[in-house]
Amino acid sequence: MAKIDFLCSACGKPGSIEVELTGDEHIDAVIQRTAKRAAHDKCVDRNEQIAIAQQNLAREQNAMRFWQTLCPDEFRKPIKWSKSGSNRRQKLYAAILAWTPKQGKGLYVFGPSGTCKTRFCWHMLHREYNEGRTIVAVSHSDFRLRITALARDNQTEGVRWLSFLAGAQILFVDDLGKGNTTGASEEAFHDLLDKRYRDNRPTVFTSERPVDALCEIFSAERKEAILRRIDEATIKVSAL
Repeated sequence: MAKIDFLCSACGKPGSIEVELTGDEHIDAVIQRTAKRAAHDKCVDRNEQIAIAQQNLAREQNAMRFWQTLCPDEFRKPIKWSKSGSNRRQKLYAAILAWTPKQGKGLYVFGPSGTCKTRFCWHMLHREYNEGRTIVAVSHSDFRLRITALARDNQTEGVRWLSFLAGAQILFVDDLGKGNTTGASEEAFHDLLDKRYRDNRPTVFTSERPVDALCEIFSAERKEAILRRIDEATIKVSAL
């Protein structure tokens, strides 16, 4: 075994690696040249995370262009009105379809699971898509997991993704309030809502909780600011 010093090809800092030489002069020369172009394991892992983040963002940007890739297949199916609770659901559907970005506010649809909140919102968003508006959709749990990982592994890509969400003409946040939050996701979520509010870009939410009940999932430090921004920036529609 031989110890080869190198300058990391990713960060430029020194490191060392052990290689097994063969005794063949020419082969060993190739091995040593290759070893000198090595990178730290943590740098390789970080670059892989960057590549994944860039691929995810590119996929989302491409998905915006086509309704078939933007909207999940299950929500593109025609609505079938059942006899049980159809009147209540038709009223909810009409209330959601009555919303437009021209009202100057976003939309907050809340109520129990199984009331078709998400399905009806996607039907409304289809109308807005056909009118040429850019739409980006993310579930609250996916936002929390992804922004927490990016804050840990690559803050630059985290900023790029937040800018992507902030720039959408309509942002759809599904299932707000599901799961626990982290400090990083809370801070990013507040900054995102604040940026969209100041830029007059509406956000559409679905949640099982009314706005005031969201205080249970956010920290004491940020819950007041987040709830105030959601309350000020949305029209409320109850599925009850």
